[in-house]
Amino acid sequence: MTRGYRIQRVQDADPVVDLRSMLRSVFGLGRSAAEPATRRAEGSVCFAAIADKRMVGSVTLQPPAARRGGGWRPAVARLVRMDVDAEHEKLGCPQALLDVARIWASASEYDALEVSVPAAPVGVVDFYLANGFHIVSSSHDAGSRRLNVVLSLKLAESRPHSDAWYSKHHGAWFASMTRH
Repeated sequence: MTRGYRIQRVQDADPVVDLRSMLRSVFGLGRSAAEPATRRAEGSVCFAAIADKRMVGSVTLQPPAARRGGGWRPAVARLVRMDVDAEHEKLGCPQALLDVARIWASASEYDALEVSVPAAPVGVVDFYLANGFHIVSSSHDAGSRRLNVVLSLKLAESRPHSDAWYSKHHGAWFASMTRH
């Protein structure tokens, strides 16, 4: 348990309908927003932050093979979505979810982790920059003025602690993360 929540992997056997319900109820996503989020989760790796038997945060990672239409280098995993409720944002949940994403991608032998986020609000880009990511490109969404920024993290350089530290502090959880 970390600061009132725990992080667990959403297993392939977990019904997608449950993920869709969680996305709608926890994050207030309407039906139209939850559907694409659920489709992204299929074939991806998802981790959920759980507090009091409810999802309070999640991170979804997409291995290159799960991407349709390419666009990402084969040795790069993509962080496609991170959501955290407001209460748990203050408790370090975004950092814990990003740490899990790093560990999974590193253990899965990816060279880098990339994320595309809106340039505004600035705090989102600053969060990734503070965690060692570098801006690699930016572009406007088709038909809108919204600027997106693509950030990349080289995993060999990003590991904040050794495997021994993770094993000591996270025990069986870390062991299950590093198994393929």
